[in-house]
Amino acid sequence: MRGDVELNGPYRVERVVDGDTFVIKIDGKDTKVRLIGVDAPESAAPADYGKENTKEGKIASAYLEKLINGRNVYLEYDLNYMDQYGRILAYVYMSDQKTMVQETLLSEGYVQVMTVQPNIKYAERFTELQKKARQEGKGFWK
Repeated sequence: MRGDVELNGPYRVERVVDGDTFVIKIDGKDTKVRLIGVDAPESAAPADYGKENTKEGKIASAYLEKLINGRNVYLEYDLNYMDQYGRILAYVYMSDQKTMVQETLLSEGYVQVMTVQPNIKYAERFTELQKKARQEGKGFWK
């Protein structure tokens, strides 16, 4: 466990939807989880969504899939538990319960910081990780 953070799980990742959303089963039901604090380029947006799917989005999705698909993860919640689309909002940890998925994605340059109030617990840390990845030319910052 990471400090005094309360983690829920483990949950097995059933599939990755895109670079910042994936599916787990809760009580036998498919449930989408949206990573808090980050945003990946689009890769699975419907035609009427108003945003274009991109090559970078497919790369980000593939990276997240390689990282968590079929693996167990743990969830940490912030103040808002769900978004308007019915997705669980969470900070996501790998099976070691220490490695946060958002931190990995930011450090490797495959997502950008996206802060949405009131879920800002790690906003400063995320901004620093993005800044470092950008300075080092990692991922999409090349």
